[in-house]
Amino acid sequence: LLLTNQCPLRCTYCYAAAGELPRQALTVELGQAAIDHVCETAQALGRPHFEVSFHGGGEPTAAWSVLEACAAYARRQPLPARLTLTSNGVWTARQRDWIFANLDGLSLSLDGAPDTQDRQRPFASGQGSSARVMATVAALDRRGFPYGIRLTATAPWTSLADDVRFLCAETGCQSMQVEPAFNTTRGGHGLPDEAEAGAFAAAFVEAWEIANRARRRLMYSGARVGTATATFC
Repeated sequence: LLLTNQCPLRCTYCYAAAGELPRQALTVELGQAAIDHVCETAQALGRPHFEVSFHGGGEPTAAWSVLEACAAYARRQPLPARLTLTSNGVWTARQRDWIFANLDGLSLSLDGAPDTQDRQRPFASGQGSSARVMATVAALDRRGFPYGIRLTATAPWTSLADDVRFLCAETGCQSMQVEPAFNTTRGGHGLPDEAEAGAFAAAFVEAWEIANRARRRLMYSGARVGTATATFC
């Protein structure tokens, strides 16, 4: 479920230009209708549970009342629900406690060391977001809450190895996924040339070796060994 197009951050590569366009939000009623459909389909297929992912297009926690209402509705269904969130990790203490109590997993958007995070994922004010997100990471690790980290890397990729090294040293995250962004402006989606693609591949291999030595898993959608697919997800 894409809850909103709003976000407190202004990530330099954001394809959706989240937070800049007129506000749009999913209604609770439409979210509930989608949950009904997925639950009924899972039941018809004999599945033991169904899943609801609160995802991007904006920051889901920016539509907090919709998130709460849809999560509560999913929990009331006759089939067990697995609820996950994709988030920038900029939460209030109340939001953090609710997430721990009500959700089952998290994909955290965090691009690496403070210099990289603050440069690529600033607040609308221009202030860096690293300190806030690393405080969230510390709380996740203390709680033992299941989460993965999603990094976005930008050309010329020179910091990717150090960013992965930082995350291995400073977080308890066991699984990380990195994706390259070739667009240079918000709201765009650029394509790589051969040199850019080759440079990213080399940087990914170096970063993978760092993660492997730290006994962490580093993935990239274009290098899923053993999987043949024509789609990103």
